Amino acid sequence: MPRNKEYFKNIFEESIKEEFCFHEQRTRYEYICDLFDITTYCGEISEYIGKKVMDVCEAITDGTTFEYIRSDENHVWYIVVCNFPFIYPKLNWGGSIRGAWWDHGVQFKFDTCDLMVDGEQECDWCLDRDEWICFIKAVVEFSREDNNVV
Repeated sequence: MPRNKEYFKNIFEESIKEEFCFHEQRTRYEYICDLFDITTYCGEISEYIGKKVMDVCEAITDGTTFEYIRSDENHVWYIVVCNFPFIYPKLNWGGSIRGAWWDHGVQFKFDTCDLMVDGEQECDWCLDRDEWICFIKAVVEFSREDNNVV
């Protein structure tokens, strides 16, 4: 199966259902914080940060970072998120962080125990740039579909 946006959305749906078996109910944004190695131990804070991370990732993916950072609050969150350890190594920004993009010609590697594929935990991931962009588009859509507690 090709690693397209639908592939990743299916993985996120399967994974969050599996997580629900072991953890108390939580939102998709809370799950995404775990996926992106953001630890808060507070659901409300994870909810808030998760949404900001998705907003920034969407702006980077869509090439709308300059529009996104027009507000002071968004500008601060953009800089913070770009410097998160999960995000930073996957970016390039040439001469200005404000115009960052997902890097070219690199493998997007990350380790997580929060993804399930066909009932099996997949921990080591290595994606090419096209797959990474599909991953980001899928996680952004997944986060916003129905962010009620799952």
